[in-house]
Amino acid sequence: MLKKDHKTEDSIMKDPQTPLIENEGTNEVTEEIPPPKLQVTNKDSIDKSEEVVMNSLPIKEDSNIKYDLNTFQPATSKSTTRAIGKTGAATIVYAKTGVRFSIATDVYNELGSPLKVQFSFKGDVIAISEKLPKAENYYNIKKSGNKAIIYSSSLVKEIIKYFKLDFSNKTSMTFQEVEYILEYEYPVALIKIKQ
Repeated sequence: MLKKDHKTEDSIMKDPQTPLIENEGTNEVTEEIPPPKLQVTNKDSIDKSEEVVMNSLPIKEDSNIKYDLNTFQPATSKSTTRAIGKTGAATIVYAKTGVRFSIATDVYNELGSPLKVQFSFKGDVIAISEKLPKAENYYNIKKSGNKAIIYSSSLVKEIIKYFKLDFSNKTSMTFQEVEYILEYEYPVALIKIKQ
């Protein structure tokens, strides 16, 4: 603790929070000043030019449990990176928690943001549009965040079966390649399905 000496008690501005100590043998009064407290509420607000000392958790040296990191098993799985800048055109989710087909916002906007769409399949391509030749069924679209979602387990199962998609070790698949054409004056998204 820092100590600040004063010649007389009268020269001290009395603060009820600051304790005063009278030194024995003299008429001097010492004001006890606590160390400054550092309080950071937002790490981003710290000026990078100032050095800030943060409290950390103490390391227990007398702990009953000793850790020898040489005895730990290292992780062997490889790190995978996702292509930055490439967003998916469509995603199929096939999980216990839910089954759905999602259309990316940019694809949905290209289709004219319809309230319902139709699907057709050929080879390795899904055609999605508000109106398709020979298609009779419509699938309602629900907007969620930045995607247009179709909640239809029968549609998802039909797509999985038609394209022979394997969901045995995954719960979702995203497809990135998309082309657009016009059919009966309706925009059509042609999404390439790759395993």
